[in-house]
Amino acid sequence: INLLFKYKIIKMCRKFQSVLVVFLTAICVNTAQAQLDFFTVLGPGISYYEPPVGFGGFIKFATPISEADDITLELGFLGFDGNDAGYVPIKLGYLYTFNRSGTGWFCEPQLGYSIGGDREDIEDYSIRKSLKGVVTTVNLGYRFGVNSSIYTDLSLRVESVINKDGFFSIAGIRLAFPISFGRGKYGY
Repeated sequence: INLLFKYKIIKMCRKFQSVLVVFLTAICVNTAQAQLDFFTVLGPGISYYEPPVGFGGFIKFATPISEADDITLELGFLGFDGNDAGYVPIKLGYLYTFNRSGTGWFCEPQLGYSIGGDREDIEDYSIRKSLKGVVTTVNLGYRFGVNSSIYTDLSLRVESVINKDGFFSIAGIRLAFPISFGRGKYGY
């Protein structure tokens, strides 16, 4: 990651210390997952980015509302274009398992906001376009469960950042695995 981009991320994180407090609180009361993302840029400009693929990392906190459904809170970072571009989304979601058992096929719509990030304009290399804005995501995948509180997710996802500069979209594959802190299912 270039130095200017690293500086922007650090500066942005300092501005959002209250968000970090919320996430630290969530760690104490919820189950958590680390998530790894591999994705490709969609739409106009896919041939501009070299490479048009990227990687991301997320931490997701889940609060079960039933045996089969969770409310989720997610913070992540996605980098692409040789790590010269990226963004930092914060999202709320609802994870719904189709067979109502808590494992198996699931759908997870998410809505949030990208608190920072940018990319180069595909027509003029010297212009940077913001990736701050509303974030919408849909994850479709399969949850492999060891028991009711230990599981691994594998999903396909589509995500868009929407702001004054238009839409920026990605599609990818996500692997989520449990982190060994937080309380178990239903807060026990």
